[in-house]
Amino acid sequence: VLAAYPEVAKSYLEVIQEPMDLGTLYLKTHHKEISVDELRRGLQLITANALLFNEGCSWLESLIQHLGHTAEGLF
Repeated sequence: VLAAYPEVAKSYLEVIQEPMDLGTLYLKTHHKEISVDELRRGLQLITANALLFNEGCSWLESLIQHLGHTAEGLF
């Protein structure tokens, strides 16, 4: 993701201490390198990172929270 949006990468990495993305989680699950608990933690981290990076954008925060709750419901 950071490679796809280099104009955002610097500011993202200044705000986000532990980056995570769906592509990374997909690859780990595809190669069976991740437990269910690690998958859950990865999805929680994506949600937390998205909320932190997009803080102050209320419509986006609402969408992120909805997606996070939906993901949590999978477990």
